[in-house]
Amino acid sequence: MVWQAASVAADVVKSELEQAVQKQSHERVAILKRGAKFFVVAAMATILHERNGKTFLNKLPGDVAVSRATGQRLKNYATIALEWYVEAMQEVTGAGLEVSTVVRSQDNWAKIRQKLEAKWKVYSLAKHVVEDALPKL
Repeated sequence: MVWQAASVAADVVKSELEQAVQKQSHERVAILKRGAKFFVVAAMATILHERNGKTFLNKLPGDVAVSRATGQRLKNYATIALEWYVEAMQEVTGAGLEVSTVVRSQDNWAKIRQKLEAKWKVYSLAKHVVEDALPKL
């Protein structure tokens, strides 16, 4: 499951990076070029655990984990994780920090994770949106 999530995250980051380059969105390009694949997977893990419970992997049958439907669901999680990660990074780097500095610091990841968890609290209040965008695995 982790490998599958990482593969989906890499594809989403690559696609979004290409779009950001075409749109000449320099700040977004800088964020997506520096460790975004790794951090999007970490953001996905945060969202997956919040949405499905801390032990969902223990209950997930193997055939479901590798199914096409799960792949599509993971793409949804990756897309949301990417956008939330980019937004959090923009807030952190807006405080005058360089992207390369932020991605090397565990303290900054803790700040970003807190921002992701706070966004989840708000997002989870919209039950219908969550059900449509992030179906349980």
